[in-house]
Amino acid sequence: MSIRKLAGRALALVLLCIGPIGHAAVLPGLGEVVGTVSGPAKTRVVPVYLFNQEKNVGYGVFAVNGQYRAVNLFPGRYEIQVQHWYAPSKDGFEMAPTSVLVTAGQRATANLEVKVVAPTLNYTGRETYKSGVVVKSYAEIYPPGKGRDLLERGCNVCHGVNFIPSKMLPREGWEAMTHLMIKGPAEGGLFSGSGLIAGPPIMSAERLSAAELPVLLDYLAKHFGPDAEQRAVLQDEWPVLDAQALEKAQFIEYRVPGMRSHSLNFDREGVVYVTSGPNIIRIDPATAESRVYPLPKGNSTHGITIDGDGTVWSSGAGNFLSHLEPKTGLFDIYPVTQRGLHGNTPLLDANGDIWFSQLVGNKLGKWDRASDSIVYYESPVANANPYGLDIDHQGKVWYTEYFTGAFVRFDPQTETFTRFPARSWPNSLRRGGPDSQNNFWFGVYGYVGQYGKLGRIDAITGEVTERDIPIRYGQPYDARADEQDRIWISSMNFLTKFDPTTEKFTVYPLPARTDMPKLEPTQAGSIWFSPRYASGQGYGGTAAVLYPDKDAITTLRAIPSTKLSNNHIARYKGPFTKVSGATKPTKPGARNQVAYADKSVGAPTDGETSEPPARIQD
Repeated sequence: MSIRKLAGRALALVLLCIGPIGHAAVLPGLGEVVGTVSGPAKTRVVPVYLFNQEKNVGYGVFAVNGQYRAVNLFPGRYEIQVQHWYAPSKDGFEMAPTSVLVTAGQRATANLEVKVVAPTLNYTGRETYKSGVVVKSYAEIYPPGKGRDLLERGCNVCHGVNFIPSKMLPREGWEAMTHLMIKGPAEGGLFSGSGLIAGPPIMSAERLSAAELPVLLDYLAKHFGPDAEQRAVLQDEWPVLDAQALEKAQFIEYRVPGMRSHSLNFDREGVVYVTSGPNIIRIDPATAESRVYPLPKGNSTHGITIDGDGTVWSSGAGNFLSHLEPKTGLFDIYPVTQRGLHGNTPLLDANGDIWFSQLVGNKLGKWDRASDSIVYYESPVANANPYGLDIDHQGKVWYTEYFTGAFVRFDPQTETFTRFPARSWPNSLRRGGPDSQNNFWFGVYGYVGQYGKLGRIDAITGEVTERDIPIRYGQPYDARADEQDRIWISSMNFLTKFDPTTEKFTVYPLPARTDMPKLEPTQAGSIWFSPRYASGQGYGGTAAVLYPDKDAITTLRAIPSTKLSNNHIARYKGPFTKVSGATKPTKPGARNQVAYADKSVGAPTDGETSEPPARIQD
């Protein structure tokens, strides 16, 4: 059947049957769409995506046993798609353009005829290839040998399996790229572009020695040279899906066209704030209204946390912290004392102070509310590069060693560090967080092998255990406990729940091909995140949420929980710190002394603003 005939038939199947809603899940002023999926796809789990272009809001649900239902839709016209926006799938689905009108307080019906076709999006990873890509098995793309062994432990362990095949370079190009990793900033290594003038290289000689470098370069030049074709690794094993769980689930995405996104958090009223390069985006999920706040020139954002008075703290390039008053749009800026020592991931503690990691500067920072000043501590490990940060229920600060394979617990009372190396090595770590018993959960993002790991550090014994997650090539970025101590894991293209009681994994395919740098659970059990990589591919700066049970939705806003470590704002009651639009200098110098000589040192600041320095993108 031709696409034109299929389109006419599909459009005829959109039955605008409007009737009252019988489900308590639909909130006042919103609507519902239900429908069937006919044809060969009826027996499959089919992702259905409904997008309101006027509101820039999308809803992702799953058709199970030939039926789907999306709830709490804003009134307006929705375009309906299957296999939306390059979302990975072991099946191929095709459907003619279809739309439906949603009316407040009413149910609309849109029945769909979905054609099953050969899958073309069956490759792993977050990358998209809009001009097409050759999909091959891992072994075909990476022929075995010593060169592959070096590439796996030195490159893929951080960048994933599709980064190298997307770069077709001569040997000299690969050598230049490798030197960014094995040289210190003083010799032109990676962080020299971020303002560092001293410090260790990102990759130690243990990962790649001088004698091994020619072997790696020969392998790269032979298999990934300028004449090679662009390739992506076949997702040759797909996670098992729980149809009952997917039937209940629903994603909502709030997009801001033309913007990129990284991390998000929410205030006490459930309004969401998203970091977006040199901007902060405010999104009210109850109305889908958004506002963009540009930071003062020379500053950029990465992580974000919200104070109890609704003011917004972010950390990023050019500053230790920035402090936004959304009512006025004013920012207070806490500028770095040396270039490259900027903040990364901030989080409020129960006392109302803010801790933040300093990935490039290799330090741990703290803003003290009483004195309105910043202090910082040198990392006990030379090239740890602290990244993800969380605060447990005893007030201890945890952060990730990005490149040296451990999680660190810092005790603010004694100002001492305790390291917990991950069992998998070599690796690359991103984020983690505690459960209600202060067991610390984390994902092993980079690894040598086929499966990512979910790790746990026992709160009493300090024992580190790891288990495979059921996502091949998944690269788990974050692991976060909800109020029931179920662990949510962000990985490439899938959000996964792990129940420690039953040891069962439940996998939720995302509406778009992307990664998710940080998860934020709410009081109601919804899981918020930002589809970072999709936003960089033209998707728009996005706040997204998974509701595991769409019939349990009582509000579209993201309400913090007093039981979760990521929401200390729910505990702190003030006093608060007013924003006046000021620049607040900090005295240089760390509070502690470390034994190693190759400390990360930034070039002096000259007091003038400049463009934000380059940042790590993984």
